[in-house]
Amino acid sequence: MVDGDSSDSSAIRRSNGGENGREERDPAQRVESAAESTAIEFLDCARVRVTGEWADVVLGATFEAEDGETGTVVDSVGAVEGERTIDAAAAFDLPSDGTVLESVELFETGPGMPGLGAEHVENPSLEACHAEQFGDETDATEGVEFLDCETVRVTRPAGDAMLSVLWWDENGWVGTITEPVGSVADDRTISATEAFGEFAHGPIVTGVELFEGDTPLMPGGGDVFVSNPETDDCLESVREAAAEPDELESVDLD
Repeated sequence: MVDGDSSDSSAIRRSNGGENGREERDPAQRVESAAESTAIEFLDCARVRVTGEWADVVLGATFEAEDGETGTVVDSVGAVEGERTIDAAAAFDLPSDGTVLESVELFETGPGMPGLGAEHVENPSLEACHAEQFGDETDATEGVEFLDCETVRVTRPAGDAMLSVLWWDENGWVGTITEPVGSVADDRTISATEAFGEFAHGPIVTGVELFEGDTPLMPGGGDVFVSNPETDDCLESVREAAAEPDELESVDLD
């Protein structure tokens, strides 16, 4: 899919959650970080090495078109048997300069449907790659202020804002959401609890992604992404507030 309809439900990734209508999950069933994955190795901004036996691989990539506009692709690149190095620019016939591999998703059975893979790993060098390939300015955080662990204030217009949220359920399992919360006219304060409901432990807003009106609503494909600089302190504060801190699943954000 290239520049798909922003209403496509495959753009939304959910995991965990007993509460708020989200399904419970076994954390061992899905890998969501480069540190956890033994099958996915990002080699540079556009290439990934995948090892193992996988029925399908879906890549998400952002690219700069000849007219200067930014586009996105989320599509299958086929199976892996043993080991395979995949170049997103070559796979999707995109410019070698100006393409960033945003994410890789692996499927044990095919064809793969984005969001339902056994592993979904975002490029751990995403911000640096955007700066390298697209010349993102260093003031990208302007207009985004994290007021506390679960609240962010946005003071720049956006067609939609997407929050990345982390929490623990009543059993201590960690869960994540990356989901849109609506537009920003000029000034809006967004609370994760107000947007998604109550959580047993947390929540923590780990990042905010802003989309212009015509940008496809796809995680990692926004016009601006700002990480919460206080995420580590927030993780510690949630643990300290828990009755049994050691029962909360550990979190590796690398």
